[in-house]
Amino acid sequence: MAGQEAQNKRITLMQNEVEWLSELPLMSLTVPLLFKHTLGLNGEYQFPSDTNILQLNYGLHALQTRPHANAAFLHIENCYCEILTILQAEPQLGIKDLETTTNLVWNELEQLSHEKAFQWAQQCISTTPGPTLVNTEIHFYPQGPCNLIHRASAIVSLVMEIIFYYPSPSTACTSSWNKRYPMYQ
Repeated sequence: MAGQEAQNKRITLMQNEVEWLSELPLMSLTVPLLFKHTLGLNGEYQFPSDTNILQLNYGLHALQTRPHANAAFLHIENCYCEILTILQAEPQLGIKDLETTTNLVWNELEQLSHEKAFQWAQQCISTTPGPTLVNTEIHFYPQGPCNLIHRASAIVSLVMEIIFYYPSPSTACTSSWNKRYPMYQ
């Protein structure tokens, strides 16, 4: 009975770790993930199978290991793979929350794969000729402006900067701007 209680505590600790890891940021909002292989030549992202998902940073869509931009993503992926490997090795007789925790880790690994697929697709779009696409998703995360007026101001600023080439006060030197475009003063 004491052995089963200790196993239940281990499972609970792993579940708490997975929940904590799921709240950490995966990557920078401004720096994309960097892949090992050339984006445009390898087609669409292919989701890994259940066996391949447990192999850390594996396959055609593997990330470069040196860049700082990939560090958090790879660390969290490594933690999930380790936890899932430990959970699969546990004897399944009478352990409370084992299935729940295992499903939670699978869901988090799938979420990481979806995030990688999103990054792959975004970067493939930017390498193809055609109109320029701007990913404005970073402006709507919870840490962004919560007030609707502030959000609207951010959108107007983006539109003016992108479409009309009107720089925001934080990105342009006002005096040089006034000299170049006196009609906008």
